[in-house]
Amino acid sequence: EFLKNRESLKSDLRPAVLEVVGRYSDRATYDRLHDLGQQAQSLEEKLFFYRGMQVARDPKLAEESLRISLTDELPPGIAAYSVYWVAFGGEHRELVWAFVRENLKTLTEKLDFWGQLNYAPNLMTAFSDAARADELEAFSREHLSKDADKEVAKAAAKIRFRARLKERELPGLFE
Repeated sequence: EFLKNRESLKSDLRPAVLEVVGRYSDRATYDRLHDLGQQAQSLEEKLFFYRGMQVARDPKLAEESLRISLTDELPPGIAAYSVYWVAFGGEHRELVWAFVRENLKTLTEKLDFWGQLNYAPNLMTAFSDAARADELEAFSREHLSKDADKEVAKAAAKIRFRARLKERELPGLFE
């Protein structure tokens, strides 16, 4: 009904409904969301469709959303940060981290100085495994500016905290 009449879905429900549709989308549904996003009249409306695409459970569709972040379909900063939706909104943290390592320069060129400092550290907080904190620190030494050290330290602490919390609390959930 929404495709025929946009007013059939209340505006305050659209983001949630489009995320659910996108999360469980097949190729045809994903492509339809993409078409709708490209045709959207406002940036806000466009982002609703793209966010639906970015939380797709299908790894091939997630890869496509990542590739879109390298294009000019979205404003530069939004495009760079769109990979966060793929990482935090679905089951594709590993896929996103590999993509970011491969495309870090292209993605961070879309950001201002502060965005560049925070980009990889904030992305890594999608993980809750202490080894990822170590990986972030090693990655930072090789690929990030010294200016990012404070952000890396905060992100590593957050990852380690979540790892300890998960280790302490998760076993009790299944007793």
